Amino acid sequence: MIKKLTLTAAVTSLMIATGANASMDPFIEKALEDVCYSAKNDPVWKLQQTMESYRLDADDVANKVVCNGMPISEFAASHNSHETAAYLGEYRDQDDLIAKN
Repeated sequence: MIKKLTLTAAVTSLMIATGANASMDPFIEKALEDVCYSAKNDPVWKLQQTMESYRLDADDVANKVVCNGMPISEFAASHNSHETAAYLGEYRDQDDLIAKN
């Protein structure tokens, strides 16, 4: 867990120092926007359809996608998309959940 946090901090520092986060590939940006938008609207099948169209894995989406500064499952819950939040919660890594508590 310490290695994971150290690696995350190092990558974040490197991205800030090099300005790598200033620009993003337009396709990736559109994919992330669509995934966040789908998570905000409750029918789970819409999110599943969006993930399938971009060939994204539910594990990766649940553990790596951040919408408006929140993990995607929290983002969905904050928009009253409880079914979608529960679906994504099934794929969250248990280590991350334990670390937050």
